[in-house]
Amino acid sequence: LPYLNAVIKETLRMLPPAVKLPARILKRRTEVNGFSLQRGSEISTMQYQTSAMKEHWGGNAKHFYPERFLGEGGVSVECVKGGRFSSFGLGIRSCIGKNLAIMCVKVFLVNLLTRFEISMASHHSRRNWEIALPLLKIREGIRFHMKSVTS
Repeated sequence: LPYLNAVIKETLRMLPPAVKLPARILKRRTEVNGFSLQRGSEISTMQYQTSAMKEHWGGNAKHFYPERFLGEGGVSVECVKGGRFSSFGLGIRSCIGKNLAIMCVKVFLVNLLTRFEISMASHHSRRNWEIALPLLKIREGIRFHMKSVTS
């Protein structure tokens, strides 16, 4: 199951369900990368942009590569090259339903993949996606072919 965990994390990294994490209000003046942020400023993280940053995820940041979430011996990991899986937020304010959500995805995938053969339509591309805060939407849907597996 570590590889399935890695595939789910990589999918959520590339296509975060919430493009923008909830904003926070600064309680004191802060400096970040030479920028001065005043007390009371509202700050947030844009998941869609940070998930594609080479500085965090390496040169292949824009490519689907689940192996980035596999550590030594194939063990699933949270942190990779300075990047961190944060589709559910981080720290004490992270999503309380993270584990339930990931388990639901696993159950869904097992049921789907044992009943159907699935292939993507060759013309689908990432250009069909648009950011409509706070979610990522797909303009024309994702086109694929499904064939029932006979038992």
